[in-house]
Amino acid sequence: RDIGVTGVQTCALPICTIPVKRLILLRHAHSPSATPGVSDHDRPLSEQGMRDAARAGATLVAMGIKVDRLICSTAHRTRTTAEILATRLPVSEMVCEKSLYNTGPEAYLEAVRMLGDSAETLVVVGHNPTVSEFPAAVGAYLTPASAVIWHWEGENWALFTPEKACLAEIITP
Repeated sequence: RDIGVTGVQTCALPICTIPVKRLILLRHAHSPSATPGVSDHDRPLSEQGMRDAARAGATLVAMGIKVDRLICSTAHRTRTTAEILATRLPVSEMVCEKSLYNTGPEAYLEAVRMLGDSAETLVVVGHNPTVSEFPAAVGAYLTPASAVIWHWEGENWALFTPEKACLAEIITP
């Protein structure tokens, strides 16, 4: 059902018996296409990308999100997206993870399991096509600065699987 926040969709969760954790998987904001002399890893955000990252952060703030841990790829465009989010949202810790660059959904799942620790709300900022492939149940292509949010009844991120989580929301800037 639509809850009226910039393209936010949500589902109803049953009453939880153990603490609910939240995973937010966000595609980095818009970056210009390849530029001669600039490696893919070093591509910056565009002006539009910076505005969209700020809007994504504002949307998450409006939803009352507080981030315990933010994990991002080491690529310049994901780090910048994460830094912009961190200026808008309360973020306790940010980690740049090399394994999230130029890889597939399994590496993202492994990062969640290995780096989630005790975080109640975990944000992963990454790349397409992986972020669109990771939430297979969504069946949607995520545009730049869009995010998928799952709620999960669990105490240990090491046991997380998208199939055991509730797709709670999809946000777009």
